[in-house]
Amino acid sequence: MHDLGTRLDPFDLKLLSLMQKAADAPQAEISERVGLSPSQCSRRLKRLRDLGVVRRTALVLDADQLGLKFEARVLVTLKDHSQANGAAFREAVARTPEILDCVALSGEADFLISIVARDKDHFYRVLRDKVMACPAIATVRSSLVLEHLKEGAPLPLNW
Repeated sequence: MHDLGTRLDPFDLKLLSLMQKAADAPQAEISERVGLSPSQCSRRLKRLRDLGVVRRTALVLDADQLGLKFEARVLVTLKDHSQANGAAFREAVARTPEILDCVALSGEADFLISIVARDKDHFYRVLRDKVMACPAIATVRSSLVLEHLKEGAPLPLNW
């Protein structure tokens, strides 16, 4: 896909910026703040979804309030970079609901995963029985999350 950012006008950018911060705001409020009619905003949002700019609209839950009070980041290194090992690791990630996020890295480790759990025992079981049980993995290094300083920030759209 070409750089879509060059094809977005100021109304698109304002609509996206507002939706990132409050996707559940009433349509009338969004359209008033963007400066377009509700039908124009709706058409633009549909177009942006169709183009893949808006991937999904989600409800953000508070893990701590739901009893998932333990969070860790885990660096994972595979035994080798074969297609089979990559597929086995991706499958292990996909079938583990406690893994919230997984990104491929350059450098020393191959992946960084985010895991939530009820407590340290639950975390250990997830790490041992679901992550480290994957035969493709050579090493894991875990760090506990102590505090979120910045989380879920909107993308900067004022370039």
